[in-house]
Amino acid sequence: MKKITFLLLITLFAISCSDDDKAAADENFKYQDLFGRWKVINSSYAENANINTSDCMVQNEQGIYWTFLIDINGEFKIIETCTNNATGLKGTYKYSDDILTLDFSGNGLDQLDDIHFQVQNDGKDKLSFKMEEEVSTDWPRIYFNVERQ
Repeated sequence: MKKITFLLLITLFAISCSDDDKAAADENFKYQDLFGRWKVINSSYAENANINTSDCMVQNEQGIYWTFLIDINGEFKIIETCTNNATGLKGTYKYSDDILTLDFSGNGLDQLDDIHFQVQNDGKDKLSFKMEEEVSTDWPRIYFNVERQ
């Protein structure tokens, strides 16, 4: 009887700890998963069709060929994927509750401060960014699928 009670206690302890540990690991993974180099592999505007932007040999003029460089200090910059040239777009970001907020206002683009993207983890080294609202007619609602490089 003591052995059965002991096994039940160990099982309950293991189950209760594993959920807490997993939740903490998931929380850290989501935040830390943003750091690094992210290439846009698909993009779309509003309700338009998805454009494959992973192939620089066959470029679509409506495609967004960007790579995001996101550092641990709360800063980001965007480079052209196909040329590796700087776009001049950079700024600061905040991340909380699966919302990535990009602030481009230091670039003279004051209408682009605090752009909110819903971030979804699409599996190993893949994320989706979905702009929550249209910023202007020049910046309609944009969707990105990105892959870690």
